[in-house]
Amino acid sequence: MTIEPGRDLLRLVRQAAVRLTASRAVETGASAGALAMGAFVLLNIAGVAIPVSGVPLMHAIAAAAVAVVLAGVLAALLRPVPRSDSARVLDATLRLEERVSTAIEVLTSSGPRSSLSSRVVVDAERRLSAVGVAAATPLRIPRTVWWTAALTALLFVMTSWLHGITIPGTPAHRTAEVIRKEGQRLEQFARTLQSRTRTDHMPATRHLAPQIRDLGSRLQRERLARAEALARVEELSQQLAQTRREIDDRLQAPMPAPSRERVTSDQLRRQSTQRQIRQLRELLSRLQHDSPSASRDALDQLHQMTAGQEGTQPARVREQLQRAREQLRRGNMVGARDAISDAMLDLQRLESLMADSEGIQNAQQEVERSQAAIAGGGPVEGQPEARETDQTSQSPVAPGEQRPSPSQGEGTEPPQGPNEGSTPGTGRRDEKIGARTPRLDTTKTPQRVRGAQADGPVASSEIVGTGRSSSSRVQAADISPAVIARADQAMTRSRTPARYRDIVRRYFRRLAKLR
Repeated sequence: MTIEPGRDLLRLVRQAAVRLTASRAVETGASAGALAMGAFVLLNIAGVAIPVSGVPLMHAIAAAAVAVVLAGVLAALLRPVPRSDSARVLDATLRLEERVSTAIEVLTSSGPRSSLSSRVVVDAERRLSAVGVAAATPLRIPRTVWWTAALTALLFVMTSWLHGITIPGTPAHRTAEVIRKEGQRLEQFARTLQSRTRTDHMPATRHLAPQIRDLGSRLQRERLARAEALARVEELSQQLAQTRREIDDRLQAPMPAPSRERVTSDQLRRQSTQRQIRQLRELLSRLQHDSPSASRDALDQLHQMTAGQEGTQPARVREQLQRAREQLRRGNMVGARDAISDAMLDLQRLESLMADSEGIQNAQQEVERSQAAIAGGGPVEGQPEARETDQTSQSPVAPGEQRPSPSQGEGTEPPQGPNEGSTPGTGRRDEKIGARTPRLDTTKTPQRVRGAQADGPVASSEIVGTGRSSSSRVQAADISPAVIARADQAMTRSRTPARYRDIVRRYFRRLAKLR
């Protein structure tokens, strides 16, 4: 049972215990913050040699603050300072010769007390009240706080001026080189895509091409870690995917129900749309002359277009073509031309959406390829970039030329290249020297140029040599079916004769493996 004279003593000892518990909690929290900041500094230092993601300064400060608060609260709740320990600390600090600890034992003991017990308690209470608890248990800033501040300053220097620096020959340096090369490839692809948008009407692709070019430029210019580069590439990939979904929704909206199942590929559908645009343009040029034969030909051609493209034409285009046929039957050439012009404009808008969808799809594939290469620390297997190192140490080969494989002997004849020249073979260029190229079977027509004869003898000679295959300056690869459409557009603009168009079209179809 607590005696009356010891109330103030117990209150003072309890205050000392609370202050000691707070000091211990602050020290524990400061130690936890220093350890967390030290771990972040070590992680950023390891990023010089190992491709690990460093922690930004603000994130590190927030994590260290959370560690300080959690460690301090847990230390205060799980390890409070008892009254007996605080009494011993007071005796040792104030040099009270164990007066406070003895008085606390007297007050908390349940045994019989002597006549001197009250005097011991009153003496300890008087001595402790005279000195004060604050003087015995001062709240000081732990030394680990200065270590935390120093580590924070070091992390600030590393994230501000030394971010992205790597040691040559280390995995981190190789990862940085991969990021730089992928940025260069993306920038080159964006320039090619942007030049393509100048010839084809691709508004959405024209808007996104500068963003791809800027991403490639930043990947080359800035010192980025793998996680930062992947985050930027992923952001652009999501934007491309969102734009492509919107374009696909716009493409599928005006189409009939059977075509929404994508029975035919997008490339064939675009080629069909381009062919219809050319046919309608030719029809408009024919209908400029009000002749019965032109009207009959236009009716037949419109019938073929509507009958052959059933299920693949937009409903609005089919209605306009039907209206054009009705106007032609009535003899209204102006109304027929207006309906055909409206149908052609709708098809041109549809072809523009298809071109945008194809361009964004190619851009998305390139961005995803870069993302896979950066995540894997090197070029993707099976892509042309994966053979870049081998190709720089070898002489260029033309399609159809071959190099001997390691298993072949020196005297064996190398096999012919596959795919009719669409991919390089394995032979050497000097092994391909064959017979002389046959001359053209034509009749030579002599021509005489009249003019003043120069001074000195005049001689002419004909040089006949062995045919030698040349080497290609561009890496051979299977082409996309989109090249066929671009070739058709170029030949249409240049008004190439039909017999030459067929030859060029067959050539590109073989390269695209569409035979």
